[in-house]
Amino acid sequence: MKKTLFVGVLLASQLCSAQRILERTTNSWNVQDHSIETYSDWVISGCTDIHPASARMTPMFKRTIFNGVPINSFWLDFSDEVYLMDFTVRPATSTTVPSIILVGMTASNVATLPYYMVVAEVDMNGTVLQSTRYLVAGNLSMIPQQVIFSQVTGQVVVVGTKANGIFPPGAVPEPTPKSGFIVGFNIGGLGVAFSYETNTPATAAADNDMLESVCEIPGVGYFATGSANNNGEQNLYNMGINYSGGLLHSNIYDNTNYHYMGASVISRVNASGQQGAIVLANNSSTSTFEIAGFNGSNGAILTPFYRYPIASLPVGSGINVNGFRLMLDPSNQVFVGGYIHAPTGILPNRLTPFLMVLSPNLATFVSGKTYQSDNNSTLSNYFDESGNSVYVNTPDVFTYVPKTKTTHMINPNTINQGYDVSKSSPYQASQCEMKFPTNSSNNVPPNIGPAQQTFLQVSPTTYPATTLNRPINETTLCIYAALAPSNNTGSAASSVFSTHAISPNPATDKISVEMEEAIREISVIDMNGNSVLMVSSSEKSETSMEIDINELVPGVYMLSITDQEGIIHREKFIKQ
Repeated sequence: MKKTLFVGVLLASQLCSAQRILERTTNSWNVQDHSIETYSDWVISGCTDIHPASARMTPMFKRTIFNGVPINSFWLDFSDEVYLMDFTVRPATSTTVPSIILVGMTASNVATLPYYMVVAEVDMNGTVLQSTRYLVAGNLSMIPQQVIFSQVTGQVVVVGTKANGIFPPGAVPEPTPKSGFIVGFNIGGLGVAFSYETNTPATAAADNDMLESVCEIPGVGYFATGSANNNGEQNLYNMGINYSGGLLHSNIYDNTNYHYMGASVISRVNASGQQGAIVLANNSSTSTFEIAGFNGSNGAILTPFYRYPIASLPVGSGINVNGFRLMLDPSNQVFVGGYIHAPTGILPNRLTPFLMVLSPNLATFVSGKTYQSDNNSTLSNYFDESGNSVYVNTPDVFTYVPKTKTTHMINPNTINQGYDVSKSSPYQASQCEMKFPTNSSNNVPPNIGPAQQTFLQVSPTTYPATTLNRPINETTLCIYAALAPSNNTGSAASSVFSTHAISPNPATDKISVEMEEAIREISVIDMNGNSVLMVSSSEKSETSMEIDINELVPGVYMLSITDQEGIIHREKFIKQ
């Protein structure tokens, strides 16, 4: 069968499917800075978990194909506990393989030492390519929030928070003075290219400045957002840096007790052909997120701040609708992903993920849905609406796969002890989800003026890490072939079946698949995630199929079997 035909058939089957897969872990639900990214046919998820050999908290990654078929998973192991804060994907070039660039924070097991920032690069199989630890002058803590990679310059850019204090391992530096930082590193060796500290010096307990998110404005430089907080205010802060590290703009908005916090920023070309930026800010006064467009070069505001509270959860009801990540689809519609939570107890004390779709001009609500919340994460100390938390706004809770036009939402799962990844259409709700309407309003907060910027001295030291392959332990919680605006929750369905369903295994020329359920189609996927063969059932009642594998090269493969109910069953086999 021709490859182009296979891809077309495969995509047609994936576009109409939805699923929610639980990956069981040891402790990832307690450190909730989960992130998820996509590259090529892969979806990569990351979290913090306990390394089985060292018993330390450490970054963990899992790679699957876009349809949920797992490829591999691994732990990293540093000499200290390292909490994963964010990661990004460095695309392959003619001389490099695709890789994961991660940022984390670590504290020595000595309570008198600060948090260090860790930047590392590993390939998709877990091989460590480079790894460095960073400390700022004064032996103070560096807590990273987001990392991006520029294909234009080869720079790695990290934003985060510098905290003026020493904290015991695992403690949160809530009441101490803080400032935001942005640091650029050259990809070769991760040496420092530029570094800034915002609105400094941080000398008062009320001074809790942070940078939370950064994006690249192509041909211009980098646009970062966060908060600048003084005298009881929590104000939105935006700044721009050119590729050489020069400051382009610096603007503070609010001063009206709205308590803005810049949570996410993405770049796009606006309707006028300008390089623009979209900023997502959480407004803790009204407990909603707001979104606005800015000029990518000078930081000028171009649109009002649009607000979309969920209609059934009005402002003042004690419900917080916090946005955490922005993404675009090919038509420039804007996706907003985040969590709903209710600290006052009006709703269950759990994080409920949501996704909204907005028009390209931000002025129109297109659709919105929540993900089933019966086994979502408990709140713990995840949110702090006073503006002091250094952890607020860090998780990249979803990613978008243009190839399949699907979103993949990651969510801690404390009931089943692990994390979930929910895949579905961003525009429709499956039977695992629930649609909702919104009310809308807008406003334009005043521009207070620029923040003070100073040079930040950053000292790097080599910080080696090792890796360990990790067994995948997943269960399908909810999967339906058809998407529909339903509120029903499906029952759990196993994502694996008995190895006796495949024979022989190993095989040389043919394998037979026997199932109790009727088979719709079978895909064969190699261990690099490439789809190499697909066979469809000729009869709806067919429960057994024979597959010709003569043309496959010897090695290990994954069978992904879809039954007539849309449930996917998986098993490995060996071609000799």
